[in-house]
Amino acid sequence: MVAQNKQIIKGNIIELMESSVGFVYKNIQVGVSFANGGSSLPEYPEDLIRETVNNALAHRDYKNDKFVVINIKPNESIEISNPGFFLEKQKIFIDENIKTRRIIPITQVRNPKLADLLKSFDRLEARGKGLASLTNACLKNEIDMPYFILNQEHIRLFINKGKVYDDEMQVWLDSFSGHILAKNNQNELTEAEKIVLSYFYKSEKLNRLERYTILLTSDNNHFAIIADLEAKQLIYKHPHSSQIYPIYLVDRVLTKIEFSDELRQIFGQDYTNLGSDYKKVLNAIYQHNEYAAHKIVSANSIGTYLYLADNKRVMDIKHYENYKRKIRNIFHRLEEKQFIRRKVEQKPDFVINKSFSQLTVSMFDNQ
Repeated sequence: MVAQNKQIIKGNIIELMESSVGFVYKNIQVGVSFANGGSSLPEYPEDLIRETVNNALAHRDYKNDKFVVINIKPNESIEISNPGFFLEKQKIFIDENIKTRRIIPITQVRNPKLADLLKSFDRLEARGKGLASLTNACLKNEIDMPYFILNQEHIRLFINKGKVYDDEMQVWLDSFSGHILAKNNQNELTEAEKIVLSYFYKSEKLNRLERYTILLTSDNNHFAIIADLEAKQLIYKHPHSSQIYPIYLVDRVLTKIEFSDELRQIFGQDYTNLGSDYKKVLNAIYQHNEYAAHKIVSANSIGTYLYLADNKRVMDIKHYENYKRKIRNIFHRLEEKQFIRRKVEQKPDFVINKSFSQLTVSMFDNQ
């Protein structure tokens, strides 16, 4: 009778798992990998989809009558809403110093008997990788940052399409390239270092929005990279970090995007009178002038930087070109009013005009 019941449970759960995974496959984009002989290439790693869905079903709170819900936003994310909650020992919640929301990737089996049954039928990862699979996919640059939204009734996991180290992160690191080179003995960061640094940076941004991200630990096989970045002072431990589960934050210089105090020192009231778009452009120019390594600062480069900061990637070429056209117009007016100047006459490479003569300039409208 016990064996028969196990077979019934097995059949029901496996059918549910297969149909759930099948639903995801049917509703995500599948391309073609020419590098692998024309094989199919889903927009999310196939093994990650299967493992994440299976884990959600196996570890859900079956005392709750709510179901696991899978919601797919085309070309954006997979959301898995799971009845239940993380235990308090799995959560890091800090509001002092810098807001931090992290989930500790420790194995917590909610239904051990069901988990054992599914493992025996190869339907659940025997080692209980769970959250580690998500971080590993991030660090292979196969997905963008996953995050959780928590409430008292369910956990919402968002698996985001893209890459952790993407176009947005590339222009971010480029904008601080001079600062990074100075801390890295004039050496470029490796691809793996850029991915890990991007992971920590995106974690901070999401934590500020009450999104929980997965804590990177030595178990993620990137401990050497984390140690190197810490030695270079590009990351550091949170002041309230524990020894067992250290929380890493990005060098505060790399998180700075607001230079209003510095610009107000140069331009005085004329800066205050500018519209917000003009201030945003001046902030970006100042940042690149001060922290980038000999990068050309043009309307084109600043337009790309600001667009990706707001939109992550270019999805609509027309919208992107219209945005850059607006930035070119702002550059023209800032140059006309002597807020910026060219390094070399006739060359589209600009610097903040630190010899600004406090001229009376008319306030620019917000655009």
